[in-house]
Amino acid sequence: MFEVGKDYTFHILDDSSGKAGVGTTVWTVQEVNDTLLKLSNKYAGETILNTASLYFVQAVPVER
Repeated sequence: MFEVGKDYTFHILDDSSGKAGVGTTVWTVQEVNDTLLKLSNKYAGETILNTASLYFVQAVPVER
C-alpha cells in the first residue's frame, strides 16, 4: 500500500489542543514494517506511525 521514498499527506485525529479534529501533515515514507511506518519530514524529523491505530484516518499520495 505504501511506497518507500514517496510523500503522502497523512490525516491523523488530533486532540492535543483540547479540541478534537483532524490534523494533516506531509511525510515521506522511509520504511514499512506491516502496519508500522517510519516517516520523516524536514520540519519534524522522524516518527513512527501505526496505521492500525484508531488515530490514523487516511493517507493520500502527493502528486508531483
